[in-house]
Amino acid sequence: MATMKQKIVFQKRLEMVGTIEAGSPIGKTMLEAGYSKTVAENPKKLTESKGFRELMEENGLDDASLTRTHNELLKSARLDHMIFPLGPKKHETPEDAETLADTDIKLMLADLKCTVRRIVHGETARHVYFWSPNDKTRTSALDMGYKLKGHYAPEKKMTVHAHVNVNPKQQAIADKYAEELKQSLME
Repeated sequence: MATMKQKIVFQKRLEMVGTIEAGSPIGKTMLEAGYSKTVAENPKKLTESKGFRELMEENGLDDASLTRTHNELLKSARLDHMIFPLGPKKHETPEDAETLADTDIKLMLADLKCTVRRIVHGETARHVYFWSPNDKTRTSALDMGYKLKGHYAPEKKMTVHAHVNVNPKQQAIADKYAEELKQSLME
């Protein structure tokens, strides 16, 4: 069973998804939830704990669900649309016309790994709807996979320690607000 602190961290991280804060270190979130600095400096103590893993699984983030979704992303496609002029006019011979037949369009798109879904013939043009590989989503999924497998070089990180002299009055005010924040998070 997950502890209250684990639930707070998990909920805060869920709320961060899709925001600028999403890239912030989990250790920072752990400190806000009341974890000690020592524990927050080693987030694996939280993320690899039984309670946190249970929270992940309860919310559809178990390994099987993630793998299934990742595989779907690697195969993702999107519906696309192109317009082609109609075939030769009645007064032109097929040799004079520079238009493509429906079968030529299908073959051309198949060469690009696209699947024609429908061709709609209008008065002046053909609207071709087809499935094409969603390269942006596939690239993102590949990037995720390579990161998870550790195939990229380690990211360079720099730690800076700033020492600031704070007078006792300022420290008392900071401590008061930190305690109030912890209390409000626990409620």
